[in-house]
Amino acid sequence: MDSGKTQDDFVRAISSPNESDPVEKEIAAIAKASSFLPERYFSFGLCKTMEALGVEVNWDSIKTWCEKLNMDESRTQLDWDLLERSMKKLGDLELLMKQVEIREKKRLAERLEEKAKKTAEMAAVSLAATSSTSTPVEGKEPAMAN
Repeated sequence: MDSGKTQDDFVRAISSPNESDPVEKEIAAIAKASSFLPERYFSFGLCKTMEALGVEVNWDSIKTWCEKLNMDESRTQLDWDLLERSMKKLGDLELLMKQVEIREKKRLAERLEEKAKKTAEMAAVSLAATSSTSTPVEGKEPAMAN
């Protein structure tokens, strides 16, 4: 089924698939099977297909689609819940990693700023020491820096 399909096209494919479309043929075969037990990835794919076709994926819509496919909806519903929880955890983890990265960049900036201050202070002291030794006073020898 190409991406331009609708929910009605999916329903039609269950009863009368386009023989040149391997996906539609597979959908029809699943609907005709007497005891099709979906694996987790099939459930994920079915629900993502529903989303792509503009269906709001929830327990009721999964039940409706599974009934059309003549399969038990409970496993698909549980798999969808697992996917949703996993995607939320992944999103939370990505956010946490971004926060850690920002915190580390701030710490690095603070360390670099402190280092720059110390370097500037040392340069000022060094400049002051060299400028005081480079201008001899008349009649006196320049002091040697240690």
